[in-house]
Amino acid sequence: MSFLQPMGTITSGSISNEYKQAPFFKGFVDGYNTLDALAALAFGMIIVKTIKDMGISEPLNITRETIKSGAISMVLMALIYSLLAIIGSMSLGEFEPHENGGITLTLIIKYYIGEYGMIFLAVIITIACLKTAIGLNASFSETFSNLFPKFNYIFFTTLS
Repeated sequence: MSFLQPMGTITSGSISNEYKQAPFFKGFVDGYNTLDALAALAFGMIIVKTIKDMGISEPLNITRETIKSGAISMVLMALIYSLLAIIGSMSLGEFEPHENGGITLTLIIKYYIGEYGMIFLAVIITIACLKTAIGLNASFSETFSNLFPKFNYIFFTTLS
């Protein structure tokens, strides 16, 4: 909807000083704070285990499939974040900048879809956070059960 009825142009807002001085590092830190990079390390174990469970046992083939999975993930995440950045930039034609993207995203959804959009956004965010929490719980439980064989996987899942 935001591309069919844009609130403004991509260049309608000004660039903050933090992004002017060190755009890569500011973007890296903001991205790191989303837990995507850190969680990727933990989820990597789940990906390798899933590949092995599919019957692939040769290390070279496991590596190849892991690289394919990672490449697909990277492309999709880059697309999603790029589109969010564009939509956020266009929203500056209608809204003032806010301290975080969550507020901006909420305003954008409310602008285009109204109150039902807020419910839809809440459901999407809940599912996204829940799947991340479940994935982290599973991967850390798997790691700790391997590190401490006296305790089983279930023991660690109940701790978190």
